Amino acid sequence: MDNYQKLVMPKKTKYRLTVVYVPLIDILTVLGFIALGLHVAKISNLPSIMQFVLLAFSAIVGIAGVASTTLCYGVPNWKVLFLVLKQDRNKYYPLYVRKEKENWEKE
Repeated sequence: MDNYQKLVMPKKTKYRLTVVYVPLIDILTVLGFIALGLHVAKISNLPSIMQFVLLAFSAIVGIAGVASTTLCYGVPNWKVLFLVLKQDRNKYYPLYVRKEKENWEKE
């Protein structure tokens, strides 16, 4: 029976709380960026127009941080940025576009 349970039970399960198909953690992250922008706007005593601009900018930064690109689907941009900053700069990592690589392999 133990061998059967080892085969059937998954090693890792992922779940996300979603609100209208948007993960709750993403919504909270964007709201956190907006709250941070509001706090900075109140501390700096900016005019109301500039406060609105700062809030819009912080919302855009929050959305850009939780969004994912087509090349790394499912991985938010903040994780990609963190991994790029964390990587070893003494090693060479070649950059290429998929279509160019496919054309190189055909030749």
